[in-house]
Amino acid sequence: MKDERNGPARSTRRDFLKLVVGGAVGLPAVAWAVLPGAAGANERLTISGLKSTPQPRKTPTPKVIKPTPTPKPSKSKATPTPTPTPTQPPAPEAAPPPAAAPSGPVANVRDYGAKGNGKTDDFRAIQRAIDAVAGNPEAVVSIPAGTYFISQGLSITRPVRIVGESMDGAVLLARSEIRMVGIEGTEGVEIAGLTLQGMGTHGTYGPAIELVNAGGVTVRECRLRDIPETAISLWHVHDVTITDCQFSGVRYSGVRIQHPGAGNVNRNVTVRNCTFQDVNTAMQSGNAPIQAHGGDPDARHEYITVEGNVITTSGVGIGLDAVDYGVVLNNRITGSGLGYEGIAFCGSNNTISGNQVNNYGAAGILLWGVAYRPIANNIIRGNTCWDNSQGIAIVCGEDRTVIDGLQVVENRCFASSPASRQQYGVQSYIDGTTNFTWRNVVIANNDLRGNTRGAISLVPPAQATIYGNLG
Repeated sequence: MKDERNGPARSTRRDFLKLVVGGAVGLPAVAWAVLPGAAGANERLTISGLKSTPQPRKTPTPKVIKPTPTPKPSKSKATPTPTPTPTQPPAPEAAPPPAAAPSGPVANVRDYGAKGNGKTDDFRAIQRAIDAVAGNPEAVVSIPAGTYFISQGLSITRPVRIVGESMDGAVLLARSEIRMVGIEGTEGVEIAGLTLQGMGTHGTYGPAIELVNAGGVTVRECRLRDIPETAISLWHVHDVTITDCQFSGVRYSGVRIQHPGAGNVNRNVTVRNCTFQDVNTAMQSGNAPIQAHGGDPDARHEYITVEGNVITTSGVGIGLDAVDYGVVLNNRITGSGLGYEGIAFCGSNNTISGNQVNNYGAAGILLWGVAYRPIANNIIRGNTCWDNSQGIAIVCGEDRTVIDGLQVVENRCFASSPASRQQYGVQSYIDGTTNFTWRNVVIANNDLRGNTRGAISLVPPAQATIYGNLG
């Protein structure tokens, strides 16, 4: 697998997107790139799952693992005692629900020597705590409030939960270009309630969290900031959920689903209810706050869900290349007026719905057609796009591109004022070819009033069933 870790010197693949750069008259000029930025940073919930609460009768309390040896038991024989007659237990259905406390062992990093003062190197102490309980998917590594400097990256190769007091209280701090947390070859990992603080966006390497050949991983209620590369990097993964996190000050992508390698596929990745601000500060092609990387027939990503995120960016907001069965739902995406797209995607069986996209110098939503991959059965429904270059754009990017079964329905695309740049509600254009095919394309029931040039503009030989549109 090629090294695609986002550094400019490492990028060897052609990114799939072409960004609309301008053109007040005629077809817009295009230029290669996929660039992002990021968005807001709302405060999130405090993690409190480690506080022990009373358990139902006969339920043992979690075992606290400490590095000190257990005292030797007495050699004297215990005198057997008669077993008392048990009282009648309550009926099972009358028992209270289980308490929200960890059912496995708990290892507090302070018990393993971590200081949390921001100066002492706490790497070895935290790694010892991880190693002490890893292997039990219910085991918890507890990180109390404090700033924990780590000189080396933490390694997770067995199931474990790492839970900080909160993203405001527990901070992992790196002062050099390191992979802060690496999760490789395992399943059943959770990281929650932490801030991962990098060395700054002036570096060239150092993801905050990197998954390689991993699955069943959750990252929740974390803040990732000042990261010198991609914040969360995913290589050949499945069943990954990233939720309620904050991304700010990230050099490349916020969440990047990397090229999985020939014959592999990334599957079931969800990014939900996160905020992205100042992401892709390097304005590096092929990166975005949320990006699935493709660029060739070998790239495969399936069942990618991007829902309820808030993104403010100077480049592309959400870039999904080589994605099939994707869902992009109810995101709020704001650009800075530069020539990039709010949402750009390429693949089949994708649904883009309920998003609000504005202030992009190219399309609010872009479907990019290529010849080497099927572009079929996509739905763009119920989105609001305003003050972009186009509301929704459909591009045939290569010779012999076939776009089949596309529905563009019930969207609202408009210019908020006569001075707005948004020329058309729905527009198609080509990249140097007229050898393409549209089949079963429907553009219907859209509100396209108020664009500066018109409602719909299709480049021949594009053909579509068009009805019920306003404008």
